[in-house]
Amino acid sequence: MKLAVQEQLLPGRSLQEKFAFALDAGFDAIELRGKGDFHFAGPWWCPDGSSCPLTR
Repeated sequence: MKLAVQEQLLPGRSLQEKFAFALDAGFDAIELRGKGDFHFAGPWWCPDGSSCPLTR
């Protein structure tokens, strides 16, 4: 059986920190909530697409 934990219950500032903590604690995955507003978009996110790596 695989176990996941909800991301808002994990310590850490970034999703990467939260995931590392979850793995260290014995979880297999984290469940992301649908927070919206590009919360998990990352530092590369460009709303106008000007320097977005996905549009190159």
